[in-house]
Amino acid sequence: MSLMQSVADVEPLQKYPPKIVKCHLQRCGACPFSTKTGDCREIVSSQKEGMPVVLIEPGRGFLHFQTKHSGGAPPWRTSEPQREKDDHIQRDPTGNEWESVYIEEEARGDLDKLVLVYPVGPYVSLFMRSEDGRTAHKAVPRVKSPLEMEIIDRLAKEFSVRSVSEFSSFNNLVEKWHREVLAQISDELPEIDLQTRSRVARVVAHSLTALGPLFPLFMDELVEDIFLDRPGSVVYFDHRFLGRCSTLIAIGQDVAKRIITLLRAESNFHLDRGNPSLKSEVFVERGLLRFSVTIPPLSHDGLHLEIRRSRTKPFTLYELIENGTITIDAAALLVLAINARMNITIAGEPGTGKTTLLNALDFCTPRSWRKIYVEDTIESRIQNEHHQIRYRVDPVDETRGRLSKIDEVTKALHRSPDYLILGEIQEANHSKALFQALMSGLRSMQTCHSSSAAALISRWKFGHGIPEHAIALMDLVIVLDRPQPGKSRRVVKQIAEIQRESEDGFLRLKGINTIYSRSRLSESCDLSQDGALLQRSQEFGVGDPGHCLQDVAMLIRQSLSPDVETHWKIGELLWANGNPFKLSLPHMVAKSLR
Repeated sequence: MSLMQSVADVEPLQKYPPKIVKCHLQRCGACPFSTKTGDCREIVSSQKEGMPVVLIEPGRGFLHFQTKHSGGAPPWRTSEPQREKDDHIQRDPTGNEWESVYIEEEARGDLDKLVLVYPVGPYVSLFMRSEDGRTAHKAVPRVKSPLEMEIIDRLAKEFSVRSVSEFSSFNNLVEKWHREVLAQISDELPEIDLQTRSRVARVVAHSLTALGPLFPLFMDELVEDIFLDRPGSVVYFDHRFLGRCSTLIAIGQDVAKRIITLLRAESNFHLDRGNPSLKSEVFVERGLLRFSVTIPPLSHDGLHLEIRRSRTKPFTLYELIENGTITIDAAALLVLAINARMNITIAGEPGTGKTTLLNALDFCTPRSWRKIYVEDTIESRIQNEHHQIRYRVDPVDETRGRLSKIDEVTKALHRSPDYLILGEIQEANHSKALFQALMSGLRSMQTCHSSSAAALISRWKFGHGIPEHAIALMDLVIVLDRPQPGKSRRVVKQIAEIQRESEDGFLRLKGINTIYSRSRLSESCDLSQDGALLQRSQEFGVGDPGHCLQDVAMLIRQSLSPDVETHWKIGELLWANGNPFKLSLPHMVAKSLR
């Protein structure tokens, strides 16, 4: 698949959100879209456009998801349901398949305003648009009858009074509850199919925890950041396609106290009056969540939460090109830079996708490299057959008995890394440790908060006290931007190289040269004679890297795949001749990768 093709198979919702069809209360008998053959014109037209269909019946309280697009009949036009795998899947003679979901009466009120709906694990996420243009979210259990809702309510009450035994983690607690609830349902109602039993048990297990109402958001790959301003206020979040959405979830003081207790136990960090903020990751289901928490006296109004979801499947460079975060030419420049082991800092304001880009570039390095990671929150990803050593240090919020990032960066000098990945550089001491490592000959990539390359240089020099001769050892600064707050779109807006020269045997910082700017009409690569990229190229015996950049761009166009497990091939091809700036015959190499 080339980069010019659709990624519908990778993320169907991205290109083709489902078409929502509202059904008449009397169904097909009174519907103008019903045909004499029993088909629905709306379903047929949607299938021609390649769009999945969701039928909604507000009066009856049902949603019907079309799980296979091969016919135009609604689910009630099917033949006798076959129950080979799951009795809530209905199949008609044309091969059409539907999943029907029951909605409780109190949750049906806003179905007329539905703009997006899709299943998320044992839940269904409903998005409604209000008259003032805002988007509200509601999650309902993914059940098919009132009986299953009654089972959830009854078991939730029954298990809520049971004591909790020892557990090693929050995720283990959820799994423990799931197993116990599932066993009870299996004993009491063996006639219910296994998939339905498991879904019901998981919803009950979630409801027994302090974070219960948030699980539909935790499990949704399209949810990015989740926020709670204070107890009593509603939770809101950022959605990849719909932007900022509100929920009906209000967390009171009692639940807030349970959440604080949970995070203390899960992180093993202090969270109290003397240490009123905490940053830690929590594994939930199959995903990783990064919690940033503040409590009084720092947070005046009570518990404040920021929760960032890590995608189960991380964004790849392929996807970042497809969604417009980075152009192919800019991606080629960065792929060449990381494989030349240049010192790279990825900057941007909070939430601009710095770590996402760092991981995507990391995937493009050769398998043989020995990479050491030093992070206060583990956001790097394990890659098959790669040599990776990950160290987790304490966050800056933890003030007692800390495992220091500074100490681990210093120790890295004796751990022989081919490349050092430092996560986020936050404090002046972090910057000093970083540049001490660079002056000792290590090569690294890291993230840092800043709005531009110039602002970052100023922060290092004047805010963190880094001398200019040390800053001159940095090679590239990449700056990301989120053009509209609350919206998902992120872009690489600037790639700048450090300009430097030697004077009387000493390295001197001359300034920065913007190689790439999103605002420019031309995206040509304007390299400086005293810039880091040309100097690095000359160290490998290549006077001008321009042709190599064109070849890497061609290689990306022809061979970069959605499969992250193949991205290391790009790095290994760049080093095939022992020199990343001497890539040869990329079109022939690309054929071998297809």
